[in-house]
Amino acid sequence: MPKNSKRSAPDSSAKASDQSLHPPTSGESGRQVFVSYSRDDRSYVTKLAEWLESHGAKVWFDNDIDYGAKWETEILNQLDSSTVVLVIMSQAAQRSTWISREVERAKQQGRLILPLLLEQNAIIDCVADLQFENVVGGKMPGLRLCQKLPGFLVSERDIVNALTAEQRAIAERIFSAVRGGWRQGAEGPAVAALQTELTRVGLDPGPIDGVFGKKTRDAVREFQARRCHVAMVDGIPGPLTWMILANSDLGDLAPPTPPEQAQ
Repeated sequence: MPKNSKRSAPDSSAKASDQSLHPPTSGESGRQVFVSYSRDDRSYVTKLAEWLESHGAKVWFDNDIDYGAKWETEILNQLDSSTVVLVIMSQAAQRSTWISREVERAKQQGRLILPLLLEQNAIIDCVADLQFENVVGGKMPGLRLCQKLPGFLVSERDIVNALTAEQRAIAERIFSAVRGGWRQGAEGPAVAALQTELTRVGLDPGPIDGVFGKKTRDAVREFQARRCHVAMVDGIPGPLTWMILANSDLGDLAPPTPPEQAQ
């Protein structure tokens, strides 16, 4: 273990709630969120992990290391098995060489890195070029960021709470205008509007021809999986899907699941 590591050995007196956060099984590899942090921020990280898991995300941080495991090897194995890395930025984290190593490894492997600013004036050099989420004071990250996390489940209450009154009104008008059956083969301007929105966020629904074909439905399924994170992706753009789609931008999608890890 590196001399300047931010880690400490597992605490045998850890609370039962801490022990509920388990590393994923091999079948879930790649669908987890790795948290890179300083041990001084463990209280916040534990709350964050519990909150994210309550919304369906799988979270790993070094509190989950089994007794007898090789500390550094286990951390790097879990990092390699993750899709997204959350970096908790604080003054203590600025002094950590271990966080820099984790970030560098994540960058080399093309992982999505999302910094969270826990304390003012605590930007970490290795992620200074990335947009960060302000969680100063111990706040939980916003829905816009969380929807990029694999497995994060969006509820209608989450969506409503996250949108402004103007955004809700726009989404409701769009859904009212396109309300109707979404069976494969349906045609019309509503389908063309759907295809345009899917293209806008970076998906490929096929040509914008107003025909709800297989490619368009597959694009809706991908949007539901990577942006809505709903439990069942059916390819049907209902009110929840439309509300999220109308308020999404290019770059909001979570990374796709590698084919070998898809359920």
